Amino acid sequence: MKTSKLAAIISTLLLGGLTATSAQAVPVASAQSIVAFENFKIFKADGTTQLDAATDFDVLTVNSSQRTTAFVGLASDTDTASSSTGETLAINSSVGVIQPASLNADITGNTAASPTDFKVVSLPITGGNFSATGSNEIGAPILNFEGLAATSASLHNASYASLDSTTGTAGTNSTSKLTAEFTFVPTTDGELVFSFDAGTYLAAYLTAGADQRSNAGFSITFTLVETNGPGDGLFQVNPFINPWVNALGNYVFNNGVTDDAPGDGIVRTRNTNAAVNPDGTLVTTNQIIRTQALTAGVSYNLFAEITTSADVELRTVPEPQSLALLGIGLLGFAASSSRKMRRQSIAA
Repeated sequence: MKTSKLAAIISTLLLGGLTATSAQAVPVASAQSIVAFENFKIFKADGTTQLDAATDFDVLTVNSSQRTTAFVGLASDTDTASSSTGETLAINSSVGVIQPASLNADITGNTAASPTDFKVVSLPITGGNFSATGSNEIGAPILNFEGLAATSASLHNASYASLDSTTGTAGTNSTSKLTAEFTFVPTTDGELVFSFDAGTYLAAYLTAGADQRSNAGFSITFTLVETNGPGDGLFQVNPFINPWVNALGNYVFNNGVTDDAPGDGIVRTRNTNAAVNPDGTLVTTNQIIRTQALTAGVSYNLFAEITTSADVELRTVPEPQSLALLGIGLLGFAASSSRKMRRQSIAA
């Protein structure tokens, strides 16, 4: 009797498990990271007179570079671009069929002729297994650099990744770098003021209860160092104007979001997320950072970097067939135990 009850309980649990598993939607892992960095200008200490390449420097060299990488499993795509003359840069990388179609148009439309302001998409992303990323840069933050008429610079970086049926991993990242070396002419002692508009967005999603993970992150950093002369040459920033400055005086603005197993079925975001315009682009807000007083005739190196990343993973989950095999084994064990108990009773 006890064995029969055990078999009945196993059967009930098995059928319930099969029903729940069969009804479960295909797991989804999606993530996105977007940075809009716009209207970057460098002013003199008054905050209104923009630096002029033609009159304010004895030496000025600038190099911009970009790198994008995307992968799904072993398939990958990487692109790079660089410039020392300030021309427009725009690259993208993708693997798989990008979903939704509007995002596909956004990423693939990121060309040098028409750089894209990347857009926020709704999570979860279903209907495809892909990773996609883009990066672009246009303009110059210094007047008359290489004769360019542009008076500000704008950069946009974005990373997207999603899996909804393929077991494995998918990920993507973008990096935009600026390296500049400069020496002031004797009349340019004083602080520099960096002004730009920034908007960021992070989101990660995992199907409720799913055994998988999704991550997204971004960073914006500036570092200024002397290459000769006295002083430490590091940024000195009013913390009331800008809170994202570390102990070394570097400007560091970064954040990340993770949704790890078991998934909660809720889109996770961060409080640094900007508001989103009706067309999906980010609302940007102005940021101001100041340097300490710099010295004419001293050489300085400026390093700036913007990164985005998104990566997801789907792991194998039990299928109805696997549960059926397990149940058959348990029922067989129960039947065997019942026969053994009857033989022992007869022998006694």
